Amino acid sequence: MSYESFDVLIEADGKVKILTKGFRGPICSKEQDKLVALLQSAGLNVKIESTENTGEFYVKEGVRVTAKEQ
Repeated sequence: MSYESFDVLIEADGKVKILTKGFRGPICSKEQDKLVALLQSAGLNVKIESTENTGEFYVKEGVRVTAKEQ
């Protein structure tokens, strides 16, 4: 079972990096937007400057991928 989570890194210069894990398909972008809005409502000056999609982004939601032994 895969869990959905965020890794948030706030660098010394104030830049925030967010890595989503366990999300399949473009839902990760929607969830990231929710997290950014939450951080902004807490008074942090967070804005998305760039994004980089991982392999999970290209997996359809609800599709389970398993490896076969040979």
